[in-house]
Amino acid sequence: MPADPSPREIDSGDGSDGSPLGSDAGSSPGSPRVLVAGVGYQFLRDLSFGPIVVALLRREQWPGGVEIEDLSYGPIAILHNLEARPPYDRIVLIAGVKRGRPAGQVTQYRWDGRLPEDEEEIQARVAEAGSGVISLDNLLVVLTWFRRLPKELVVIEVEGSDEDWGEGFSPEVERAIPEVVSAVRVQTERPPLEDGEKGVPTRRALVAGFGILLLGDDGFGVRVIERLSKGALPPGVELLEVGTGGLNLVLTLMSRFSDLVIVDAVRQGRPPGTLCTFHPAAPGAQTPETGVDPHFAEPTRAMGLAAALKVLPGRVTVIGCEPGSCELGMELSAAVGSAVESAVAAIREMIGGEKNS
Repeated sequence: MPADPSPREIDSGDGSDGSPLGSDAGSSPGSPRVLVAGVGYQFLRDLSFGPIVVALLRREQWPGGVEIEDLSYGPIAILHNLEARPPYDRIVLIAGVKRGRPAGQVTQYRWDGRLPEDEEEIQARVAEAGSGVISLDNLLVVLTWFRRLPKELVVIEVEGSDEDWGEGFSPEVERAIPEVVSAVRVQTERPPLEDGEKGVPTRRALVAGFGILLLGDDGFGVRVIERLSKGALPPGVELLEVGTGGLNLVLTLMSRFSDLVIVDAVRQGRPPGTLCTFHPAAPGAQTPETGVDPHFAEPTRAMGLAAALKVLPGRVTVIGCEPGSCELGMELSAAVGSAVESAVAAIREMIGGEKNS
């Protein structure tokens, strides 16, 4: 694994006055204080996109208050480095990633500060970060966990296909450079956010409800979607009534989402109306311990097809409800009907909306 360079080696740049290349001396009144930084290992082809593009950005002129830097070192060292500086209005992180999207696709989002639900996973990421591992995801967790986020943290990801040892990018990633440079330019010229402003949209999410309304509790997912549709949703959130076929889910995912929330009736041998939330195994992988019965085969096949077409979002969450009766009938059982509002509240909290609409 490449060595972990010190912050001083990264920050020095080539400027004789010690300031990062591409940054104007001082900032004009009212201009945002912005750090644009690349994250990634060198010599890993597409996954080296962050540090390589930052080197290109340093050759250009930028507004006052903008710093261009390579943060390709251990997240804990980065944390200490940032703690020693005046706070930034905005940090823009650039990285090459592999999340199953089409090669060269540029995804831009505002980090929502959402940590993994499992605290052990958080601790594992922090421990890995402490060992000097360079990782965009670990850096986001560390900055969030230690409360070192700026008012706005924007992430620009470029989907890579070639992660072999070597220099240069695949043709698809090479073509993404102008789009990324343009996106960075916009982020450095925008004024600081006022309190309450959202800035760059958060991750684009799709909430999909599976089930058949004619089969009692099997219609749980569809009923949740119906309830969600009656209230306001945050920007970037869309609802989809899937039913059971799943093909319309795949077709909808082709318009590119970063998050997928599946709502369905899930048998786990618990009392009817019991809700569970989990992240399913990747398509084709062994079913996790929180596995589901064959009723979940349709969502599984839909996710498998979406993964094969490289449109499956990087973050998939299942909210399941233990059904009671799935006999012919339009009504949910009392226990499952009561769980609808709980599921709606959980989803609204997950996607950043108000719980009570």
